Amino acid sequence: AEIRAALDSLLGRDDDLEGLADPVFLPERRDLDDAIRDAVRLPNQITQPLHRLAGGRLDPLGTRASREAEPVPVVPGSLGSWAEDGG
Repeated sequence: AEIRAALDSLLGRDDDLEGLADPVFLPERRDLDDAIRDAVRLPNQITQPLHRLAGGRLDPLGTRASREAEPVPVVPGSLGSWAEDGG
């Protein structure tokens, strides 16, 4: 709550900031740098808050509907060609 209040006081109350999401607080992990360096799976305590935030931000954009939409066939010739049209 103190961090959120500090951010509010720094950012002020501007109409341009109305859509700004609340901050996401992640727990401190001493071994996080090692996990990133070694390319191992990050702990769930780090990934779950980020996953929830991204899912909450993307779902209103229709990501679920776009995943379930039928594919659209490509019309032959609509993508251009590999060859130069030089004659």
